[in-house]
Amino acid sequence: MTLLLVIYEYLLTMLKELRTLLGKRHMLSTIMMGTCISVQGTFVKALNNGRIAVQVGQRVFEGVPVGTKAV
Repeated sequence: MTLLLVIYEYLLTMLKELRTLLGKRHMLSTIMMGTCISVQGTFVKALNNGRIAVQVGQRVFEGVPVGTKAV
């Protein structure tokens, strides 16, 4: 009976970790910085001016999302 309880607790822990991993989906976004430079990275946030921020490694870039007109 004790072994079943240990297995049950282990499975509950694994399910919690799986839910955490599945909840952290990373959406790739592409932005334009100027007329010739594009950056593709993980979406960070939308900015008030219509631009978005993306992260590549430790750096965060801001620009116009591809597919929209620059303001």
